[in-house]
Amino acid sequence: MNKFVPVFLIFIFSSCASIPIPQIVPGKGSVYGTLTAQSHSKIIEKAKEGKGHDYASGDSIIFNKDMVNYRNLKDLYACLIDPTYKGGKKINITATEEGLSPRSLALSPGDIISINNSTDRSLTFFLADMGDAFQDLGTVSPGQTKPFTIKIQGSLELGTDEDESIKAIVFSQSGLRSKRVASGQSYSFEKLEPGSYDMIFWFWRLGKINKQVQINSGQNTIVHETLSVNTVMR
Repeated sequence: MNKFVPVFLIFIFSSCASIPIPQIVPGKGSVYGTLTAQSHSKIIEKAKEGKGHDYASGDSIIFNKDMVNYRNLKDLYACLIDPTYKGGKKINITATEEGLSPRSLALSPGDIISINNSTDRSLTFFLADMGDAFQDLGTVSPGQTKPFTIKIQGSLELGTDEDESIKAIVFSQSGLRSKRVASGQSYSFEKLEPGSYDMIFWFWRLGKINKQVQINSGQNTIVHETLSVNTVMR
């Protein structure tokens, strides 16, 4: 379900000193805020009530090895759809015998994935979805780093012909500008033309939240978002 919410204008004298505030640029606007991941609201409620000895102690959650500690996640994405953006951002990803790092990417066609092969064998990379979308990226030799310009969009998998365990989830959409953050960190998109923009907040294991924001000339807009099992759109 898309979420359309009112936005809040905030100026350089804001009291939110812990979040870097974009500089006001005449004729342009910005959007910024924090992106956080958290456990399902029911788990949090039970933890606060001190119920469930397997995961609660007082008002805190104790995470065992089979649970995801959402507040420690590193690969959250704040995204903004900018029709004027045609790509060109360089994104680094590394292949080891344990897999790809980072495990997920959010990008636009036209962006460049720079793949470092840190294994001791050649790997042939591709992008594909569950349908007909496919892009053969080519072979990267051991120790080599090679750039590939992305040409397709959709919910994709970056994989290899040689080893199906070496893979990453890729969210590709035309005009998508992305910021990769750890849970609780801030993001910003600056020097935007005034107008209405779609924003997407995404983590590959949860799904995404869509919002629409209005960017006004000479103003900053603040949008905080939380990704949780019970709040995202799958």
